[in-house]
Amino acid sequence: MMKQEHTRKVFVHEWAHLRWGVFDEYNKKEKYYISDNRFRPTSCTKNLSGQWRKILNQSTSVPCEVDASGALTPDCEFLPDAMQTINSSIMFMPSINSTKAFCREEEHNFEAPNEQNKQCGKATRTVIFEDSVDKDALYNLKPLPSDPPPPTFKVIQRGPRVVCLILDVSGSMKGQRLSLLQSTAGFFLNQIINEQEYVALVTFSSNAQILTPLTKIEGQATRDELISKLPTIASGQTFICKGFRKGFEVRKKLLLFN
Repeated sequence: MMKQEHTRKVFVHEWAHLRWGVFDEYNKKEKYYISDNRFRPTSCTKNLSGQWRKILNQSTSVPCEVDASGALTPDCEFLPDAMQTINSSIMFMPSINSTKAFCREEEHNFEAPNEQNKQCGKATRTVIFEDSVDKDALYNLKPLPSDPPPPTFKVIQRGPRVVCLILDVSGSMKGQRLSLLQSTAGFFLNQIINEQEYVALVTFSSNAQILTPLTKIEGQATRDELISKLPTIASGQTFICKGFRKGFEVRKKLLLFN
């Protein structure tokens, strides 16, 4: 139940980002600031209780150290108490058990160096929500009279994959480039394309041609036959558009066939 509650709060946290333009109230680069001669965590409210600790491992931590400049060392982390006297804020740390709400007007921490204060001119979430398209609904939220109906799912299965390899065999592909083309295309035909899927081979240089029409992969013999058709000679100019046109021609034949 606790895990489910945390998931719900994380969802609300992310929804507030996307729907209402609310920013985070924590700051990973500036974890704290100094106020009233105290190290305070970068959060919405000053009333958050906890300890500054240096975490050694999953089960051990020690008090934080202060360097020569009077700052906390970078390995210092704020560990909030499990039980708090406040219930905010979802935009700071929704994992705290008592967190149930957004930061309210009267507890908004204007000193915190977080993104919410930086981007919104220190505006509180209340002001932001008043500008939201959901403002009327937010002020009139009521619990659902009953549980919502269970979700339904529709499984959509992809049909067989159809691939047309359009291969450049112009003069610029002579030598190592042609060898790389052969090995890459051969690897695809031998190990990547699945059984019962379709492959066609098209080449282009000064002109384009269909080396093999769409061929259904049915065992190793089909794969070997396609690999044997791979080009071994490169010459001519590079007319890539002619290659694409031949590829579309292959596709068009498939659509007519279906």
